[in-house]
Amino acid sequence: MRLPADTVIAPGGYLTIDAETLLAAGVRLSLDGGVVALFEAPGDSLRLGYTQAMNYGPTAPDQAYGRVVTSNARVYTVPLATPSLGGANDNVKVGPIVISAIQYRPDGGYEYIELTNTGDQAVNLYDGVDSPAARPTAQSMPWQLDGVGYTLPVGLTLPPGASLRLVADDPLDLCMAAGGAPTRLVGPYPVRLSGRAQALALVTPLVRADGSAVPVEMDLVDYGTNAPWPVQAADSHTALERVDLTGFGSEPRNWRLRAVEETENAQAGTGTLSAGLCALRAAPDAGEAVVEWVIQSESNVSGYRVWRVGATPDEDVPVAQLIPATGTAEGSARYRAVDVTGSTGGHGLPAGSD
Repeated sequence: MRLPADTVIAPGGYLTIDAETLLAAGVRLSLDGGVVALFEAPGDSLRLGYTQAMNYGPTAPDQAYGRVVTSNARVYTVPLATPSLGGANDNVKVGPIVISAIQYRPDGGYEYIELTNTGDQAVNLYDGVDSPAARPTAQSMPWQLDGVGYTLPVGLTLPPGASLRLVADDPLDLCMAAGGAPTRLVGPYPVRLSGRAQALALVTPLVRADGSAVPVEMDLVDYGTNAPWPVQAADSHTALERVDLTGFGSEPRNWRLRAVEETENAQAGTGTLSAGLCALRAAPDAGEAVVEWVIQSESNVSGYRVWRVGATPDEDVPVAQLIPATGTAEGSARYRAVDVTGSTGGHGLPAGSD
């Protein structure tokens, strides 16, 4: 569409073009994303002068996108917390799951990307965030972490305020290493982090009313390794840490360096039932599902049972006899169970343990 020749925007002002005006000009913005461009074309000339463009992603009803300029002069088009028609853009919509820490230079430790639930409700890391709470099924839609090519296993749930780490190496081996891990580990992701700069995006399915789904970015961190980003020096034993979990993830000033923790397995008090799950993996093997997990700081636990998850708790099927506990309050223990109740059909098996 062409703006009227006498269109003027006052200094610090805004020009609003409503849906009715756009439709009258034959313009309809797509819910699946697109490009909006403003450019100067004097007269009938094909030469372009002033030009500005915005790429916006798939959007839910009443979801607005806005332009954000960071302290290192990078420009992003991101979802806003609320529409702000005719005024300054609202804050960036963030979370509830965010990338809270990045270890791209482990220096003898392990590489990881940490996710944290900033909300006050538990979040299933599969299907749409606004979807009703549901048990995982073969039809569940997984979340992804773009930048490292990782698809999160269906069945993960993150309680409010809790974190988990995606790792580049085998999480079961890392959990068994000296010191264990301060939080649950999942992985490995196939593409290691860059020591220069890299964009990481947590991508979730946006489920439409008709049941179809499109991928949307829940969080974006386009980190750098030079100022104004915090500089992680060699042998510094530090990681990048997000300062304000509700602030924009690609703003360099919202990150700082934190010392890498020297992890020790927590010890439970006398008589306290304790079994800290560090990592769990369920994968098909010759038509059966092999379930492996590592428990750290185990205390007063007699054993574990693994079951195949049904549509309801009454349909859960135990897949192995009780597996005796062998761990201690000071160390980690690795366990393995084989599902012999039927073929996995080539898919991972949602599993739990008691």
